[in-house]
Amino acid sequence: EGAVMITIPTLELAKIDETEEGESALNQTVVKKSKKQWVINPAGKSWVCLLNEMLQQSLRCAATFEYRELDNAANPYAATVYVNKIEYGTGVAPSKKLAKTRAARQTLEIMIPDFKEKMKDMPDEGTTDPSEDSPELAFFNDIRVEDPRVAELCLKAGLIGPYSVLLCCLQKNYGLLETNVQHEMKPLRNQHHEYTMIVNNRTVSVVCKNKKDGKQLAAQKMLQLLHPNINNWGSLLRLYGNSRNAFNKKKQKEHEVIALQLKNGNPGAVGHHSKAILEKLKKEMHNISEQRRNVVPLGKFHAPPGINTTGLQTDHIDI
Repeated sequence: EGAVMITIPTLELAKIDETEEGESALNQTVVKKSKKQWVINPAGKSWVCLLNEMLQQSLRCAATFEYRELDNAANPYAATVYVNKIEYGTGVAPSKKLAKTRAARQTLEIMIPDFKEKMKDMPDEGTTDPSEDSPELAFFNDIRVEDPRVAELCLKAGLIGPYSVLLCCLQKNYGLLETNVQHEMKPLRNQHHEYTMIVNNRTVSVVCKNKKDGKQLAAQKMLQLLHPNINNWGSLLRLYGNSRNAFNKKKQKEHEVIALQLKNGNPGAVGHHSKAILEKLKKEMHNISEQRRNVVPLGKFHAPPGINTTGLQTDHIDI
């Protein structure tokens, strides 16, 4: 009773270079891949426990958490989840424990898009993300990572393309830049080409009609190698498409104001005031005020009398 069944990939990974220390996706290859039914019984389990249980069954590894303190009075702690040295979910909260829990839940929702829907009856413990996925992201949940239509669909939806996602992934997780990506192109028969992309010791090749298509298809294949546990493009957009999503939300707010102007009469008329527009601006100003109030420092540290804060005798200098 209360159990949920979710299909997850099960992977057997092996190192490419045994001399390299640590577990990095750039130095791992998939030896065996299959699918299994993960039966979740959430009773009495935390989100961190569920995450580690899923990772043990899927990747045979555990998540690592990194903590940092923020200049935010409401949520001074942040926790970030790393799996095979790749950054996934991040949670901010008033305590380290809650930040860790929020990060674990966000990671599960990134790796398994329908996880939020299937686990909606589980107590959220203050971890629910109030923001909902845009229709574009929900659409890409059903699109494979290596689907040849991804680049075209991203362009039509106003989202970043596969090659930009790959560059964001390499810079965010490994500190690599575009100069670390090597490209090769060889002609084939029937006006086709073989496009090869090399990043460190990982190499992928695709057959394409031109360089532009080959670049995007090779980026998709490289991203799939680095994220073998992810099988849909929507999850990668959640990981690496935040900057463009923020831009789209800003443009959406601007369009809302313009729509209100057109709806409430002639915006060019002298002395014209729209109550709807004023209400919209009031709401946005309230949001900005709330953000500024949250980043107010907790306070200043004042050393007790007689304590030298620098460790140096600066009251006088002997020459």
